[in-house]
Amino acid sequence: MLIKTSNKAIFAFSDTHGNHRHLQVPENADIVICAGDAVEDDLKGVEYDDFISWFGALPAKWKLFVPGNHELSFDLNQANDIIRKFEAAGITVLQAVSYTHLRAHETVLDLVCRLLLEKKNKYKTKKQKTPTSLNTTEHHSTNHPS
Repeated sequence: MLIKTSNKAIFAFSDTHGNHRHLQVPENADIVICAGDAVEDDLKGVEYDDFISWFGALPAKWKLFVPGNHELSFDLNQANDIIRKFEAAGITVLQAVSYTHLRAHETVLDLVCRLLLEKKNKYKTKKQKTPTSLNTTEHHSTNHPS
């Protein structure tokens, strides 16, 4: 999406999921913003390399990257090396994954999975708070060989 103000052209995109090279970014964009889900993060870090190379080479004066719900390394605080690569390529990283962004992409299946996970976590929490009971009943087999 291209937004033109009186003196700036802003191009924003999201959800390329590794297909960023198919995106046509206007050459006259002064600011380019990637609003998340640039890659499928497999927690190795190298999956960002091609995106950073492509994004950093864009002619825009300012390039901003906001991690989305698929940028797992950012959620798990494992992104320091990735952030350094972005910054070395002239890209500013704004580290705020918005709850709205997460909800915007939630499908019915995601909702079911999230609710099941929340229920499981709630059950684990309750179970951990309950003292462990010891089984004092001994089990004897009645078929002992004589």
